[in-house]
Amino acid sequence: MKKHIPNLLTCGNLLAGSLAVVFTLYHHRPDIAMALIVLAAVFDFFDGLVARALGVSSPIGKDLDSLADVVSFGLAPATLVWYTLQGLGITSVWSYGVFLLVAFAALRLAKFNNDTRQSTSFLGLPVPSNALFFLGYTSSLSMVVFLLGSVGALVVTLVLTLLFGSLMLGELPMFSFKLTKAPLRALWKQIAFDDKEDMLIFLGDYVDRGDAPVEVLRFVRAQVERYENVHALCGNHEAMMLGYLRTHGLDDFDPMDLWLMNGGDVTLDQLMELSAEDAEGLIAFVKACPLYDRIRYGGQPILFVHAGINPRQTKQKARDLLWIREDFYDNYRGTELVVVGHTPTQSIGGRDMSRNVPLFLKNNIIACDTGSFLPGGRISCVDVARYLDLRAEGREMTAEALASCYEQSG
Repeated sequence: MKKHIPNLLTCGNLLAGSLAVVFTLYHHRPDIAMALIVLAAVFDFFDGLVARALGVSSPIGKDLDSLADVVSFGLAPATLVWYTLQGLGITSVWSYGVFLLVAFAALRLAKFNNDTRQSTSFLGLPVPSNALFFLGYTSSLSMVVFLLGSVGALVVTLVLTLLFGSLMLGELPMFSFKLTKAPLRALWKQIAFDDKEDMLIFLGDYVDRGDAPVEVLRFVRAQVERYENVHALCGNHEAMMLGYLRTHGLDDFDPMDLWLMNGGDVTLDQLMELSAEDAEGLIAFVKACPLYDRIRYGGQPILFVHAGINPRQTKQKARDLLWIREDFYDNYRGTELVVVGHTPTQSIGGRDMSRNVPLFLKNNIIACDTGSFLPGGRISCVDVARYLDLRAEGREMTAEALASCYEQSG
C-alpha cells in the first residue's frame, strides 16, 4: 500500500493544477487559481519527500510527477498570465506567446528525467519555481500596464517568458529543497559491508567537502575502530588541515590560508565548537591516517592512494601522493592497479558534469572521486575485486558491466 502514497500526492498536484485552469477560464477566479497552483507546489514537494522516506520511488512515479508538473506549473500559470492580459485589454495574437511556458516546462522536465546529475540538486530553473515567479508577476501586471502601457507590458511579458524559459533549459546550478539521507551513511548501508569477507578503504578528503565535516570524520573513525578490515587514508584536505593547525592551532585564524579558502573555514568552525577532548581525538585520528595502502588480489598488486603517484619518480614524495593530477593520469603505465580519489571524474579528460561515475581507465587506474560536492555529484564505492574478476574472465568492459562494479549514493 505504501508504494501508492507518493503517487496519490502527485495526483493531488495534477488535480490542483487542472482545477486552477478551470477556475481561471470558466469561473473567472484567478485568486482561487493562484491558491490552487501554490497547493500543487505543496503536493509536488511532499510526493518526492515521501517517496524517498518510504524508499518506493519508481520510473512510473517519476513520469507521473513530470506530467503533473507540466499541467500545474506550465499550463496553469501560462493560462493565468494570458487571462490577466486579456482582462487588461491586451488581446493581441502575440499574447498567446505566454503559452511557450508550457513547451519550456515540458522540455525542462524531459531533460530532468534523463539527467543523472540532478539527483540531489538542480541544473537550470525548476519548473515550480518558474510558476511561482509568474504568479507574483501576474499580481503586478496591472501596475506594469499602468507604467509601460499595453504594448510595453506585452513586450515585458514575452521577454520574461523567453528569459525564464531559457533559465529552465540552462545549466546554471540551482539550490534544491530535496531532503535526503546523509549520503555517506546511506551508501554504507547500501554496500552491506562484511568484515569477514570484505576490505574497505576510504581514500581521503573527509573534511571541507560539505556542511558536516566533523560528522563525516566521526563516521569514518567509527568504522575504522569497529572493523578490522576498514582503513582510512589521508587526503590533501586532511593534510592542509593538519598543516594549518600545526601553524595556527584551533584558536588562531588566518583568512588568507589556502586551507580556509578551500572549505576549511567550515571544518575549523565545527572543530572549535567541540570540547578540547573531542577535537583532539578527531585530529589524532587524522594524524594516524597513512598516505597509501598496498594489497594483492588474485596475484594483482593494488595501490590505494589519495591522488596518485609520480610516474617519473621511483621514490614517491608525500606531495605527489596527495596532490598529483594530470601527470599521473597522462603518463602512468605501471602494472600495479592504482585506485585513487582526489580528482573528480567530471574533470578527467575534459570537463563534463554528467561524468559522475567511477572511471576504469586503460592505463591501470580506477578513479573513484565522483564529485560529491559538485552539482549532480555523488559518493561512490568501487568493488575492485569484482572489476578484477571480470577482467580476468576476459569480459567486455561495457558500461553495464562496469556499473556492476560500484555503488553510489542517492
